[in-house]
Parts: sequence; structure tokens; C-alpha cells
Amino acid sequence: MRDVKIQCTIGPSCNDPEILKEMIEAGMAVARVNLSHGSAASQADKLTNFRRAAKMSGAQDAAIMFDIRGPEIRVKEIPGDSIFAATGETLVLRCESVEENGEEAVPEHDPYGNQFGSYTTHIIRVNYESLCDEVTTGTQVLIDDGKVSLTVESVKGRDITCYVDRGGQIKSRKGVNVPDVKLQMDYLGEDDKEDILWCIENDVDYVACSFIRRRADVQTVRQLLDANGGEHIGIIAKLESKEGVSNLEAIADAADQVLVARGDLGVEIGFERVPAVQKRITRKCREMGKAVIIATQLIDSMTENLTPTRAEVSDIANAVFDGATDLLVTGETAAGKHPVEVVREMAKIIEQAEYDAEKYGDML
Repeated sequence: MRDVKIQCTIGPSCNDPEILKEMIEAGMAVARVNLSHGSAASQADKLTNFRRAAKMSGAQDAAIMFDIRGPEIRVKEIPGDSIFAATGETLVLRCESVEENGEEAVPEHDPYGNQFGSYTTHIIRVNYESLCDEVTTGTQVLIDDGKVSLTVESVKGRDITCYVDRGGQIKSRKGVNVPDVKLQMDYLGEDDKEDILWCIENDVDYVACSFIRRRADVQTVRQLLDANGGEHIGIIAKLESKEGVSNLEAIADAADQVLVARGDLGVEIGFERVPAVQKRITRKCREMGKAVIIATQLIDSMTENLTPTRAEVSDIANAVFDGATDLLVTGETAAGKHPVEVVREMAKIIEQAEYDAEKYGDML
């Protein structure tokens, strides 16, 4: 029996009771549903398929987690789904509310009459209307996990004019990070509240809460759960921002489990700092008796390949050596070609790492 649990994201590649049954039998303990791709109600089939698979496999302890979006800034819909912003261009972020359905994002001339040579200024709508009040000249803005990097040049009205430091394709619904700004967004929007209420009605085991910044965010979710009959649902606090890491102990104390979300965390604090921060979070959570989950790109090469890289094997093993209680894969099972094989390989690596940890102890 493994002590470290394997968590897997359900997506198009495995949203079938037979495949999910094989994944459970291979070692999946927890299934994740990502609500960034649609509401809880719109993804009810994943819960139905998972429960059917768990019943077929006889796995009474198999659990399911719904991952709510939290206060995340995103690019709104772009005609044709994407535009390309070249390095050196100017780009305007137009701040709108989540509900607002304003002017479509289309390539335009600069709205303030400035001249940019032969460049076109793109106007991209984002779903946070107060962003224009919270950034200043020089603020760094990152889109799609930092693939596109911007610097704020000016703010006028609801438009933020930015210089494109690192260009690339910008797609609809991609995340927007402002690492050095403490955003004043309410933690739970109406969509998140509806998703949590749906989770209560459908007896989900855990809700994972994205972009937890402080203890109060966890308490907000707990109050909503408890007030509506969801006392039994566990809260997983996802740490993926500078502010969240700085409030680690208070967040861990309020939550049932902590998740190190290395994707957005790497964007927020810098990729090179993630390993040490991951170790610190893991150590603190274990000291406090809290479960800690490590996520993102654990075995990413198996999205396409049948075997992991040696670096991925080392990454997984080191997470086990450090004391992680759970390891979560995302795209590898949700969209990858070999979801069952991913779980099998993860199980093999974890079992060996646990054996080595017991045999060699402090040497590791």
C-alpha cells in the first residue's frame, strides 16, 4: 500500500467509466474536476462517470474534488479565439466586469492617437473592471503563465496601455497575473458560489479553492459550506501567489489540505524559486499535521509519451522524500494520450520512493 495518494484530473481523454475504472485500479485515489473549463453543473457527467467507475472497481475510498476558479483575472473572448502580439508592440487591456459584454477584442489603432510606427495596437478585454485602479506605470502583467509579458505604460479610464516585452499568441480565457499587486477582488464571485452550492447538493468530497491569498478567503468558503449543509466537504487551499505563500501558516491552519500549484506560483514568484518554496510549504504543512498536495507538470512528457523522463521521475521521488501526501496530475490524464499508463507509472515511482525513504532515511 502506498502512503502517497495519486490525484488525477478528469478530461476528454478519460471521461469514461471504463477508463476511470482502470485508473482507479492502477492507483488513482482522488479525481479532480477543473471548473476553469465550465460550471460544476455543466460538468456533472464527470461526477456521474467517476462514481460509476468507483462502484465497478469496488473502491469505496475513492474521492472526487471540484476545483473552483477563485478570484482569477482572465482574457475575455477574442474573435477567432486568439491574436498575436509581437514584442515591441503596444497592447491595451480594457477592464470590464465578469458579466459585462462589451466591445469585442479586435485589432485597432491606438485609441489615444499615439503613433507606434507600423505597429497595430490590440485591444484585449479582461474580466476585472477594477484592474485599472490597482496597477500603475511600470507594473508587470503576465498572460498565459507568463508566455506573454507586458509592462504598464499608462492608465486612462478603463484602458491600460502596455508595452509588449515578450510577445506571443494570446488566446481567449487565458489567465492574467500581476505578481506585484495585491488585488482587492472579493474571494467568491457569484459563479463560484453557485458551483459550491452545487457541490454540496451533489455530495462532493472536496472543493479546491484557487488563488487563496489569506486566512479570510478559506473562512469565506467554510462559512458558505457550513451554512448550506456542506460541513463534511473538505477545503483544499491552493497556494499560487506571493500573498498566499506569505500567509502560509494562517492559510494551512484554516484549510483541511494545502495544494502547491506550481504553474501560477512559478509565474508569480519566478520559476527558479519554486523548488525551495515547495519544500518550505511541504515541511510546514507536515509540522502542522496537514496534508500537502504537489501539482503541475509532474509527468508532463507522458501527455504524449508512454514513459516519463528521468527528470520527472526525480521530481516525483523528491516530492515523496520531502513529505508530500498527495501528487496531482492535470493535463497528463485530462488531455493526454495515455491516462491509465500515467497512473501506473506514477504508482511505480511512488512505491520505489517510499521504499527508498524507509530504507535510507536521513541519507535522502
